[in-house]
Amino acid sequence: MFYLGLQSESKKFQIALVKKEKGAVQIVHVRSLSQEENPLYLLKPLFQGKRCALVTGLESRDVVLRSLHLKLRSKREVLSTLPFQVENLLPYPAEEVILLPALYPGKEGETDVFLLATSNGALSSHLAEYASRNIDPDIVSCTPLALHRFAAHYYAEQTSMFICHFGESQSTFIAAQEGKLLSSHRKNFGMSDLKKDPTLFSQELMRVVAYLKKKNPSIGDILLTGAMDQREKVKALLAPHLSCLTEKNPHVMEHAIPIGLALDAALSDKQSAQFRREALLSKETVKMRKKNLTAFLAASLCFSLMTLIFGNAHLKKKENAVLRSIEAPKGAGLKQMVRTMEQSLSTKQRSQLDVPSIPTVSQFLQWLSTHPELQKGSSISHFRYSLVKAPRINAKRKEYAVKIDLELNASDARSASNFHRSLLQEKRLIDPRQKVKWSGDHNLYRATFFLKGGR
Repeated sequence: MFYLGLQSESKKFQIALVKKEKGAVQIVHVRSLSQEENPLYLLKPLFQGKRCALVTGLESRDVVLRSLHLKLRSKREVLSTLPFQVENLLPYPAEEVILLPALYPGKEGETDVFLLATSNGALSSHLAEYASRNIDPDIVSCTPLALHRFAAHYYAEQTSMFICHFGESQSTFIAAQEGKLLSSHRKNFGMSDLKKDPTLFSQELMRVVAYLKKKNPSIGDILLTGAMDQREKVKALLAPHLSCLTEKNPHVMEHAIPIGLALDAALSDKQSAQFRREALLSKETVKMRKKNLTAFLAASLCFSLMTLIFGNAHLKKKENAVLRSIEAPKGAGLKQMVRTMEQSLSTKQRSQLDVPSIPTVSQFLQWLSTHPELQKGSSISHFRYSLVKAPRINAKRKEYAVKIDLELNASDARSASNFHRSLLQEKRLIDPRQKVKWSGDHNLYRATFFLKGGR
């Protein structure tokens, strides 16, 4: 994708085209145009059929920079309390302010906040100015951040510096330390003032330098950008106070702001600025969002349709497998076979069902209740009836086995012996083929045996 930085300067446009591909940015084209020319039309052959986002920037007079330190860690908490924290720090009414915070979480639940702010009125005026020239920017950043991005790109090894951008009648000064933008100042003097009154220009420049040095005493380097045909005179004025950084191509230095604007949009990180939001989005951005939403809805519909088709095919395959397993007649459906099987089960006669002929719980308890020994003072303290064997479905042999565990509290040893003998002699209920296990402990006796099985 391409990003075209655009800056209006002295009745001309300064432009810079930046290409972003696979995360890497490349400055493709830098030039100046008459404000009568349309930069997007002129540079269209360079876009290679790809989309190009147009980026402009608010002037530093329309932007306020603030830094805050909050004892909050959660991003949601910081954003919810931020409007109240900065209410007295900004020169805009609450209903007019536009905030762009960048959060830097620190240690012990604290967060450093770098804040860019402007007003709806300033943004509307900026958009109206470009609209009068038939230009509708996709992204609106700001001049201070653009200069900071420019310096970070071309002087990556220098993380702390002052940056001074000289225009014809106005100049912008920013301070950056450890890679962060600290402050911005716009002054009403420029290169034309140096030509008209060098003494006044020198006084104004020294006043700004003194202020910057007082606020940031640890910074000793300055980078000069902008159209400076008298660059050496400015350097001579600054030399006793600051060290001027070696400049790149003068053509590049002149176009520092549009280059920085395009870089800021291309990098698209948490420091990047986009003041144009919600109702103030560009027509091209709205059109692109609608196009993306339409594509997403179409893709979702196609996915749902494909899921339905393949899901039905998979269910049909499973249904056919079930029909084959139950040997269903040709042409019969699964629902039809289920109904047939339900009807078959509901109409099957009870005489056709396999009912086991083993003694039931009630039958065996009846036998115990009439036992002579239990009539003479002995009693059953524990009884357990367990079905330990049953036939599988469709098994040829229908065999059952019931295990009985009981405990007898005998009145005396003779009564216990008689009860044990009755278990051994009972042929109608108790299986004689299985051993009757018998054990005793004082008056408590335990017996384990099996009832007669059946089919």
